[in-house]
Amino acid sequence: MRILFIVISIFIISGCTTVKYNGTDAFVKEVNYPKVGKIITVYVGDHLVQKGTITEEDVLVVHKTIDGFSYGITAKKYPQIGHDEKRDFYSAVGVIKGPLSDPIQALALEKKKVQSSV
Repeated sequence: MRILFIVISIFIISGCTTVKYNGTDAFVKEVNYPKVGKIITVYVGDHLVQKGTITEEDVLVVHKTIDGFSYGITAKKYPQIGHDEKRDFYSAVGVIKGPLSDPIQALALEKKKVQSSV
């Protein structure tokens, strides 16, 4: 009975989250600029021609390295790898594990409700 109590206590205290590897809502757009036969004016530094596919995805941008005892999160962009109703999950490639820490699967951020200012 005592062992069962200890095992249940460990599960409750650990509070681990299951990472959802269901991708992100990527935005894909076809680009073909300018249209054939159209005359345009451009300036130095402007794009003359754009043709192809543009794909945008959500990323977590860490501007300054975060040194912690358990994990060190280096300054870089972490692509989103999944989401659920409460959290967004980002790749942990580049996160440095501390000496007594478990291997990290993902960075998880709670979703915040967006308030409208009407």
